[in-house]
Amino acid sequence: MTDGPRRAPHSRVRTGVRVAITLLACAVVLIASLLTFSYLVNNPATAPRRTPEKTARLVDVVVATVGDYPAVLSAMGEAIPATEVQLKPQLGGRIISVSPAFVPGGRFKAGQEILRIDPSDFELALAQRESEVLQAQSQIVAARADLSAAQRELSIEEGSQNVAKREFELLGEQIPESDRSLVLREPQLLAAQAGIESARAAIASAEAALAAAQNRRDQAQLDLQRTTVHAPFNAVVMEKNADIGDVVNASTILASLLGTDRVWVVISVPMADLRWIESATQGAVSSGSQVEIRNPSAWGSEVHRDARVIQILPQLDAEARMAQVLVEVKDPLALSDPSVPLPKLLVGSYVQARVIGPTIRDVVRLPRAVVRDGDLVRIMNNSDELEIRQVSIAFREPDAVLISEGIEAGERIVTTNLSIAVSGLPLRTADTPTTPIPESETGAGVNP
Repeated sequence: MTDGPRRAPHSRVRTGVRVAITLLACAVVLIASLLTFSYLVNNPATAPRRTPEKTARLVDVVVATVGDYPAVLSAMGEAIPATEVQLKPQLGGRIISVSPAFVPGGRFKAGQEILRIDPSDFELALAQRESEVLQAQSQIVAARADLSAAQRELSIEEGSQNVAKREFELLGEQIPESDRSLVLREPQLLAAQAGIESARAAIASAEAALAAAQNRRDQAQLDLQRTTVHAPFNAVVMEKNADIGDVVNASTILASLLGTDRVWVVISVPMADLRWIESATQGAVSSGSQVEIRNPSAWGSEVHRDARVIQILPQLDAEARMAQVLVEVKDPLALSDPSVPLPKLLVGSYVQARVIGPTIRDVVRLPRAVVRDGDLVRIMNNSDELEIRQVSIAFREPDAVLISEGIEAGERIVTTNLSIAVSGLPLRTADTPTTPIPESETGAGVNP
């Protein structure tokens, strides 16, 4: 019973000693940390930093070459008819026959028969006019016979007058002046002369009547010919509006025809680009700028049709306020030579046009993407460093530019898109050694 109370004081002493030791150790660690922190603050490290190494940027380049290149304009346009007509007959009647090709899409050559109108009435009219011509010709014959008779009568009277004169002279008698004309048969002579004039007038009248009859006959013959309706030019039928049995007149639209010899394409270009476009002129002074018509969705990207600029239209596009240029494509349906595999250009097609303008000499042609901020080009100079240079651009194509000043032949043009581009930046190409370049040598070292 006496051992428990005795042990309790000793246990409390040991616990107090352990706590004191722990507090002392913590104090020592704290003091050491404060002393270390104070030393480090008052004595910063002075060890030299290692100079970083800078590696030249890998870029792709193209070598500039000087040459002569045409100014190529790109535009969009729509194919429209160059020759289109609403076909109408020149006279009325009932249609009695049509050509098998007279269907939408059917093709006709110039002068080929399309349909025929009943010619019966016109044949009768022609027969009547021909009879009138024959009648007028017979009247001329009769008038000429009358003239011959009048001329014979005049000759007889002239002879009789000569006989009367000789008899009068032989008698030697004095006859009153009022009877002299009767004795010498002057009235009979005047009547014979008047008969001749009358016969000549009758001939002239008959000839005029013959001419009028011939004109009426020719008109009747022309009307008969017009009962057959022909294609006015090489054409394709766009729309058919008449058939066998229809009664038509001069105002009836028989069909809509589209010419197949050529089609126009109206393209829109900026006003500033008109100076590069040449229109065709009369007298073969200029045949117009060459044009390539493309329809990638229908023909493929490599196929095109050749065309020519024939006119610059006098009005601007009402919506885009751009100049309009008229381009001619010959044989749009590729009918002239079936052996040549040309694509068909259909009216209404929306197409691309590349206008080949005049040649610009002594220029450098570069991809448009290498020109930045309008007229700046990045060049890898002879020191394999980046040089940013301003250039003069003679012409801008959709995918390229023609540079007239600022680049010499043989210079290397950087095509890589650098995220950071500053003059003097070291560059290298795939065939350049990749030796690191210390920044201290480039003048761009890091301060300690």
